[in-house]
Amino acid sequence: MTVQSYPILKPSLYTQTFTATGTWTAPSGVTTVRVFAVGGGGGSGSAGTSGASGGGGGGAVVEQVVTVSPGTAYTVTIGAGGAGAPNTGVTTGSTGSISSFGTLVYAGYGGGGGTTNTSPSAGGGTNPGGGGGGSLSNYAAGGGGGASGPGAGGRGQGNTTAGANGGRYAGGGGTAFSSSGTTRPDGGPGYRGFGGGGAGGATNTDTEATGRATAGGGNQSSNGTANTGGGGGGIWSTGNFNGGYSGGSGIIILEWVA
Repeated sequence: MTVQSYPILKPSLYTQTFTATGTWTAPSGVTTVRVFAVGGGGGSGSAGTSGASGGGGGGAVVEQVVTVSPGTAYTVTIGAGGAGAPNTGVTTGSTGSISSFGTLVYAGYGGGGGTTNTSPSAGGGTNPGGGGGGSLSNYAAGGGGGASGPGAGGRGQGNTTAGANGGRYAGGGGTAFSSSGTTRPDGGPGYRGFGGGGAGGATNTDTEATGRATAGGGNQSSNGTANTGGGGGGIWSTGNFNGGYSGGSGIIILEWVA
C-alpha cells in the first residue's frame, strides 16, 4: 500500500494599516483581530507678544484583541490632529479627534496646549490621550503629555492648570522648564513610537532650554508627525502674535490569522 503525504498548511498572519478612514471586512473564518489604534494629537497654543506656548498632548495608544463576525464590514475611523491656535490672539490649541474600530475599540485624543493667558485642555474621549502643556510665566512653557502603555496617566507640565491626567491608555507627562537650564520643556514620551507629546516653547536664545519631542511629537515650532498621534510643538514669541502648530493624525493597524 502506498501512503501519500501532503504538506501541512500553516495559517498566515495578515496586516492592514489604515492612515485614513475606511472599511475593513472580516474574511471568511476570521473571528478575532488585533487592533492597534492611536488617537489624534492636540495642537499647541499660540503665543502673544511675549512668552511661550505649551505643546499639544499625544493621542492615546490602545492595543486590543476583539471578536469579529466573518463577512461583517467594520468602519475604521482615523482621528485628525488638532489645529494649532491661530495667530490672531492668545488661545489654547485644539484637541485632536478619536480613532476607532467600529464600536469595539476607541483611542482618545490629545489635549490642546495652553499659553500665558489660557489654560491647556485635557485629553479626552474613551481612553483619553495626554493633556496639553501649560505656560510657565513668560520664560517657557511645558511639553504636552504623551501616550504610554496601559496603566499610566499623562499630564502636560508647565503650571498649576496643566492638562488633566489621561485615562488608562494615556501617559508620560511632559516636563516643565527650569530657569537653571537643567530641565527642558520636553514632550511626554510615547509608546512604541506613537503618541508623543509636543515640546513646549522656550526662548530661542537659550539652546539648552529648547524642548525636544519623540514618538511623533513636534519639536518647538513644528507640527506633530502625521499618523503618529504626536502633539504639536509649542512656540516662543517673536514679538508678535504667533500661531501654534498642529498635532499629528492617528492610525489603526489590524492583524489577523487566516
